[in-house]
Amino acid sequence: MAITWIFEHEGERSFVQRQDGLDQITVRTWSNLDQDAMIVRTNLEAVQLVQALEQELESRGWALVECCPERRQGGERRIAPPRSGPDRRRHGL
Repeated sequence: MAITWIFEHEGERSFVQRQDGLDQITVRTWSNLDQDAMIVRTNLEAVQLVQALEQELESRGWALVECCPERRQGGERRIAPPRSGPDRRRHGL
């Protein structure tokens, strides 16, 4: 299944898509002006590439408007009330 991130800036859209294959991961980018594809071998490389593309787009004024398919299912699972005391996982802060 491909995952697609959609960015928007001044009415224009730009797309970043990750497609996992058997032995490689293809990251495609396209807009109304340009298109490109990059192939990486590991999940870490794919994550780093997508993050770098996202940071580059955001630094140029683009905003993430959609990610599809939406992978979350069901409703909100967090049912506990917010903690009133300090977070015990953050010692010394």
